[in-house]
Amino acid sequence: MGLLNRRFNYLLIGIAILVGLLYVGPSLMVWKNFNASGNEFVLANFKNSAAIQQYLQRAREIYDGHWPPAEIYGLQPSVTVQNPLPSTLFAAFIFLVGGNMNIAYLGVLFVFSIIIFLLFYFLGKALFSSRLWAIFFSLVAVLTTMANIAKEIPFLPLNFTEFQGRFINEFIPIIRTQIYQLPLFRFDEPLLTYPIFLSAILFFYLFWQNPSRPRAVLSGFFTGLLFYTYFHHWVYWLIVLGLLFLYVLFFQRSNKVLVRNYLVIFGVLAVTVIPYFTNYILFSQMPDSQDFAFREGLVYGRGIGIVRENIVDYLTYFGMAALIYFVYWKRDRQKAILFLALVAAMIIAWNVQLVTGMVPIPGFFRRPINLASFLIFFDLLFALVKKLEFRWPSMKKWFVVAMVFLAFLVVLKKTINVFALGCCMQTEVAEENRLPNEVVQSWQWINDNLVGEPVIVSPSGTSSMYLPAYTSARPFLPTGFITTLSMRDVEDRFLLVHKLFGISKEFLRERLMGKLPLNCDVRECYPDDSNNLNGSFDVLYGYYFEGKYGSLKAWLAGPDAHMRQKEALKIEELLDRYGKLNVSWKDIDEEYVYIGPWERQIIGEDFLLPRNFELVYKNSLVAIYKIFR
Repeated sequence: MGLLNRRFNYLLIGIAILVGLLYVGPSLMVWKNFNASGNEFVLANFKNSAAIQQYLQRAREIYDGHWPPAEIYGLQPSVTVQNPLPSTLFAAFIFLVGGNMNIAYLGVLFVFSIIIFLLFYFLGKALFSSRLWAIFFSLVAVLTTMANIAKEIPFLPLNFTEFQGRFINEFIPIIRTQIYQLPLFRFDEPLLTYPIFLSAILFFYLFWQNPSRPRAVLSGFFTGLLFYTYFHHWVYWLIVLGLLFLYVLFFQRSNKVLVRNYLVIFGVLAVTVIPYFTNYILFSQMPDSQDFAFREGLVYGRGIGIVRENIVDYLTYFGMAALIYFVYWKRDRQKAILFLALVAAMIIAWNVQLVTGMVPIPGFFRRPINLASFLIFFDLLFALVKKLEFRWPSMKKWFVVAMVFLAFLVVLKKTINVFALGCCMQTEVAEENRLPNEVVQSWQWINDNLVGEPVIVSPSGTSSMYLPAYTSARPFLPTGFITTLSMRDVEDRFLLVHKLFGISKEFLRERLMGKLPLNCDVRECYPDDSNNLNGSFDVLYGYYFEGKYGSLKAWLAGPDAHMRQKEALKIEELLDRYGKLNVSWKDIDEEYVYIGPWERQIIGEDFLLPRNFELVYKNSLVAIYKIFR
């Protein structure tokens, strides 16, 4: 038995390492192809990763010596409620590789895809008491999109083609469309949040099955860490724990061991989150905290969380609850109670604003719901198979064969995908990973030649996101999702930069309204792929108008007329202020000016350089000037 266990452990470790290789393999193949063609490679850009909007900058800020990361665009220290743990973990890898963001991302991807696979395995082992089922469960979780099943529910058209594309094709090892990012690729959710969330679920499930002090401590600790990783995870999971605690108090209070150890969970949780709430109090006392909260998507109101756009979600929850009751209530009451709490928490999560009067980005509750739904559906599948095996024992070996075969197909498909990318990379993949070589080279020059954290002026929101992610520079023009500056300060900097570059009022109006003509398709027009030309309003305000003037319905259904009216009034206000603004380059203290392809989209090719500009770097697309006074 010991030899078999040892061999199985070797197998498990081997599969885990294979998962890590399958995650980094596509990016390595793209990188290889870019190097072979003499092109620069940047693993995360606006075309292929949401990480570039705010998460990479925070990790880079830690690498540059600022923890916790808060204000990217100013020199004054600030306070933020953005999650520090994922950025800190990523920053550790940046330190390990000496600042190379590509290698750091690959390292994070390799290590944490393995960790997530193993956590899914141990959770599956606890759920199914079967190592084979646990491996199948974990492979499906990390190598397919099925762990996002709840996210697809409200959007999945009821036709076989869509169903086949989302689910059946995951097991068909034929590559038509090359995939260069597997489901966990996104930083920081889920790549650096799932390890904590899965750990919280795993240790609580172990506690729920056999309440003990060590399990209670670990459950409370990892639940507390959720506060530092992802808001919607900890809110959802706290609802689950609260519901189950009420059940224990009303129906199992005679079980003193369970009650006492449940209180240990909350005690450890309370201690773990003390720094979180201390920081939150400091943040709430900042005069500009409300502006930041609006930009991040905080919606006020006590409306009920049922709208046309999520009615299918609710129907699914009730269907899941019925299945749970039918399958588990008599056979495994503890599991039935736990799963029903998971489902009830889904409904409550959509309606937390009824109690709190506010909720940030309500649609993001689908993210923890995704994981909980996947666990439930997979366990229901396991229960169905076991029922069939009990009725027809001869089918057991065929189910085992089918499971091994399906797992093999999933791994084979992802393996073929890696080699397909290495052999014959499709044009779409190349374009979605391509950045102008000259832009990347200019970032390298900044890192090699500019001391400290130089402040750089550019009218491009795209540059304002890239520069703090891939260099130590601090752009003068802030972006709404990252900065903690007041909305007035953000607007003033935006207007000032445009005035310095001589942008006409008419051009600014069209830009803010997103009506400037494009000479190419948006998906094929790299400089505008991140809305560099026509998306400045969104880059500036983030979710500000959705938060301040929106509602839950507007969040899910899209902006309403009232919100659009407020946006139009704001544009007119900005234009009025712009017309009265009188400023010159002598009036600012910033050090450098960056002019590249995104800037030329805005200022044109004939920008007249002031006399106090000295060219310090130039290639065919980018020029960097030092401002002398």
